[in-house]
This record gives sequence, C-alpha cells and structure tokens, in this order.
Amino acid sequence: MNIIESIGFMDVPPYRDHAVANVIHGLIFYNMWHELAIQDLKVSLRSKLDHVPDDMNMGLLEEVGENGDVDDCSSMHDGCSERESSRDILEVDLASKKSAERDEVGLLKGHCKSNLHDSHKISSQGFYSDMDEEQERIYLRTASILCTPDMDKQLFPVHLPKIYHGHVYMIPMRTPRILGHYTNAVKHLRQALNEVPHLAGALVPLVQLLLAAPDVESAYMEIDKCCQASDHILPFRIKCELLESLVPKNTPMLVHSYEEILDRDASSEQAIKALIHMHDIGEYCTVTLVEYLAHHLDGSWGSGDVWEKLANIFLQFSKVKENISKDVPEVGCNGAGSKSLQCFPQHNVRSAWKERCTWWPYKHFKHGNINQEQNQNGGSQILAYKAACAAHIFGSDWYYVTEVRKKLNEINNATLCTLLEEHTQQSLNLLALLVCTTDVRTK
Repeated sequence: MNIIESIGFMDVPPYRDHAVANVIHGLIFYNMWHELAIQDLKVSLRSKLDHVPDDMNMGLLEEVGENGDVDDCSSMHDGCSERESSRDILEVDLASKKSAERDEVGLLKGHCKSNLHDSHKISSQGFYSDMDEEQERIYLRTASILCTPDMDKQLFPVHLPKIYHGHVYMIPMRTPRILGHYTNAVKHLRQALNEVPHLAGALVPLVQLLLAAPDVESAYMEIDKCCQASDHILPFRIKCELLESLVPKNTPMLVHSYEEILDRDASSEQAIKALIHMHDIGEYCTVTLVEYLAHHLDGSWGSGDVWEKLANIFLQFSKVKENISKDVPEVGCNGAGSKSLQCFPQHNVRSAWKERCTWWPYKHFKHGNINQEQNQNGGSQILAYKAACAAHIFGSDWYYVTEVRKKLNEINNATLCTLLEEHTQQSLNLLALLVCTTDVRTK
C-alpha cells in the first residue's frame, strides 16, 4: 500500500490521532512537495538564465553548488533526511509585493532604555511579558522575511543566489500537485504536534513549510502553541530564530523570548548575549539585565562578556546611586547606602543576592582557580572583571580581589590593574548593604 492509498486510514481513529503515524505521513508529503517544487523552480530558473547578463550568470552558477550544476542541486531539512547537498535553488517571485509600510509597527518596538529611574517598574516576570496580543498579530501580519546570505539554516535550509537577496523569501506553488502535497504535509505535521507539542520531527518541518508559503503569522502561532504546551527548550529557541529573521524586528517580542529561554535554561549563552546586545543599544532595562546576568551565572561559569557587563553595571549603580528613582522607600540603617539598594527594589531580589553571597565564593571566586583561569585564553581580562564584580559584591578588600590584584601586578598588566582599581575605589559593597537592610528589618 503506497502513501496515497493510506490517506483514508489517516482520517479515522486510531491513526488520525497517532503522533508517529502523522509525522511519517507529514514528512513523506513534505518530501514529495519538496521534490516537485524544486523541479518546477529549476525549470523557471533555466528560463530566466537566458535573460541574465553574463557577469551575473557566473555569480549565480557559483551559488548553485560545488560543481556549478543546477541539476545537482537538492536538499532537505535535518528532520526529513540525513543527506545534505551543497545548495538548492529556490524561486522567489521577483514581482511579489514589497514589504508593507512599517510606520504602524514602529509603536510596537517598545523601547526599554537603560534607565535606572524605571527600576521600580520591573517585575520578576520580565519587562515585556504583558505585550498586547493584538499588537503581536498586527506585527506578524506585516512583518516579512527577506532573502539574505546568512539566513538561519534550521528554518531556511536553502541558500538563495545573490540575485534574490533583498526580496521576500517564498516558494511559489504553481501546480495542484505541489499545493496538494503541501496541504497534506501541513495537515499531518500539525496533527502530530497536537498529540506531542514539542516533537522536533514535526515542528521544524512544519515551520519551514509555513515560512515557504510565506505565512509568518501561522508559523509563529504554531511555535507559540508548542511553547505554551511544553517547557521543552526547542520551541523557545525556534521562536527566537524566527523573530530574529523578521523585518522589521520587534524588540519586545524578542526580549521576552530570550527571557523565556533563560528562565528554562540559565546557561544559555546565546540568550544572555542577546539581552546584553539589547541593553547596549538602549532597548533593555538595566535592573532587569542585572538579574538575568546573575541568573545566568547561577547556572554557568560565565564568559568574559558577561562578567564585564555585570562589573560595569555595578560601577554604574555605584556612580548614580544618588540619582535613582525616589519612588522606592529608603531602608534606613542611619541612611547609609539606602539609595544604592534602590537598584535592587524587590525583597525577593535582595534575598536571592544574599543567597548568592553564600555560595558564589565556592563556585566563581575560589582562590585555587586563579592561576588556572589566568592561563586560559583571555584569562587575565576575565580575572580582572570577576575581581571587579567580587569587589562590588563583597568589598574592595575581599581575599579574591586582593589575590587577583597581586596576579595582575605580577604579570605587569597596567591596563587591567587600572581597571580593577577603578572598580575597587567605587565598590558598591552589596553584601554590607544587604546585611544592613536585614539588621534594620529585624529591629
């Protein structure tokens, strides 16, 4: 019995609700759709080559594959096939509509500037968690995906020739057979996800199909549905990859998606670097970033970029402590340092930092690790920023700070010595402030 003859069985129980059976049928139809679509696109491409200038012909053929042969060009996504070819040539309708005007989407960008005066607004659920669903839908309906040389390989496994770059990514479906295979593939893969929401073998090809249509809104909704039904990390990563591919980018949705990843996988280096970048361009709140930096360091050793960012924010807190929002009540302790703790306005946030002060010394600030860390690539700089963070947390005379200062003097690195000195002279001394707050509350 071939795949066509088995279609009737898939419309009734038990096969209709069987995840594996639907995945198998969905991937088979995906394969048939892919082969027919590629054949049709090759024909279209050959017909256009006669009208392409000679200097562009060479560039186009070089993009096709290692041998420059259009006939050798084929590929499938990782879930459908283990084989990988050089590159497929997909057709993009050059006469397709250009991206819609983006003015109405601008209001969705949701600036969250690095402003300490907004610190009292931050909740533990993240700054962008309450974005209006209707605004999201408006954005998804108007956003588009443009062909570029560096498109994400998981969602867009095909690299297009240079002549298509800058145009909307889409795969025309010109014949009833191609459209029929496409419809059946989408149907069965969706049904499989209804049974097992985080099933990678169904989610990735389904998203690829929907984006080929192109149907950005449906692709996002399928991903979001999986995110809501499961805590598996894969759908959240795919969501970020899709949002990064859209034009224009939606900062609130991107930020919230990266926060969701870190909430489930604190060690995600990609997610924390994305939030750092958002902060660098003024699109992410400083106080929230501090908490995610700390959360990331709770679950990882931390890269040099992470320690540098945390140290510089601590230094910023120390420099502007008298200019922080007046909306947060002072905590007393004879007025000493009360303004500084407004950088950590919530009680649960302060409690988390107090706990870190008890176990971070054993994880991140062990004396015996200094020589080993210093010998690693870029180790001296990482040591300097880790010591700067230690000075802001435990005080400028803390043992780790002292030992790192000695090590930097031994290797005669004046630049890093000056850097560490700046941080130690303006130490936030967070632990002392937290202890002071506790003493005042208990009186």
